[in-house]
This record gives sequence, C-alpha cells and structure tokens, in this order.
Amino acid sequence: MELQLPLSELELAFGHEAARNPETLMESLGPQLKEYLLAHIHPYVTKANPWLVEIADMKMDKGIQAASGPPYWEVIVHLILHPQPGETTRKFKLDYDVIMHQVINHVAFVSIRNDWETGYAVKQPVEAGVIRWDTKDNVIYPLEINLEKGSWWKGFASMLNLGKQHIAEGTDHLLFLLVLLLPATLSVNSKRWGNFGGAKYSIMRLLKITAAFTAGHSITLLVGALGWLRLPVQPVEILMQFPF
Repeated sequence: MELQLPLSELELAFGHEAARNPETLMESLGPQLKEYLLAHIHPYVTKANPWLVEIADMKMDKGIQAASGPPYWEVIVHLILHPQPGETTRKFKLDYDVIMHQVINHVAFVSIRNDWETGYAVKQPVEAGVIRWDTKDNVIYPLEINLEKGSWWKGFASMLNLGKQHIAEGTDHLLFLLVLLLPATLSVNSKRWGNFGGAKYSIMRLLKITAAFTAGHSITLLVGALGWLRLPVQPVEILMQFPF
C-alpha cells in the first residue's frame, strides 16, 4: 500500500510543525510520524483481529501543483499489510482516517495499481473507492475492498488486450512486425527462402507470427507490471539496437 500525503494537511492533524523543515522531517520526526500513521490505519476481515501494518519506508517528495503551479511537499509512505492466518486478501475492510480525523474536508482516494485476477494491470490505477467523513452520521466508515469477482482467465484476457494495444500504439513495434511478416508468405527449403508458399500456407504463417508477437509482448508486460523481473534499462536499450 502506498500513501501520498500532502504535508500542509498532514501538519494540521499530525502537528509538530512538520512543514517548517520538510527536507529534514524524516530525520527529526520519523519515529513520531510512523507511530501516528500506524494508529490510524487498520485493515481487517474481522474487526476484533486487525491485520499487522508494517511501514516499509517513508520519504519526502516535492511535486508541482497542477492547478496553481507552485511546488508543494508530500510524504510518500509504503506499507505492507499482513493479514491474519487463513484470511483472504481478496476481500477486506480498510479502516483509515489519516489526516481526516482532524481535517474534516480531507478525502482519501483509494486506487488499485494492479491485480491479475480482475485485469487491473494498466498504466492508470483503477479507483476502488473514497474514504471521507459521512456528514450525515458524523463518522468515517471503513472502505470495503472487494476483488473476489476476478478470475485467472479475466487476467489473461486483460494482458492479451494490453499487449495488442501496446503494439498498435508503437510505430517501432509495427515496423518490426512488418519485417517479420514480409517473408512469411515464402516457403523454406534447407534453411533458405523459396517461392510463394500458397494462400493457405501464407495465412497460417501470418496468423502464427502475429499471435506469437502479441503473446510475447503480453507476457513481458505482465512480468514488468507485476514486478516479477526487473532488468536495468540502459543495457536493454543498447542490446535492442543490435540485429540478431
């Protein structure tokens, strides 16, 4: 779980004059900030047995405000949520009131970055819900995260569609595919190109090459999106320039 907390609003709830020296906030108030966050984040399936929340890291980030332009500081926090033994991570409740327990107009937008079974593995996170004060009941209700409707097939279909979209949007991909398709209609004799292989032969070859190219892109996108394999960018870009 990743939190993106605007420092100006965090200071109103956390106190300690956090915005006075944002560059050194982690060094001066890091332990207090961790204690504060852990007191206001409680995921659970059964309320009496909340999950263990572990803060992996925290850092300051200086961004650009889209509306007005001036820079602002925000705290980026990465957490690991550990469910109770035997409990599912597909359906649970997130009891969360960071900042908003003091700043009543603060709103937390919760999004899912990627999830195989529901097909969420795209560039733009998918909104899962909003946590805010319920002014009618004067309470902050937990948000239910429900991913039980997914399936392995839905995830596979999503990756396949993403691979096709990625190919269609990239001119370099289309040119590379064209180079693969140009000799596809020719027969092969003793590892040498022969004459035109016929309509049926050519159609089958074109379909196989296109399907293999799309499947390969879908697999590599999946591996990258889920973080299964991370390669250094510069050596890969250099190797792509050499013909094999």
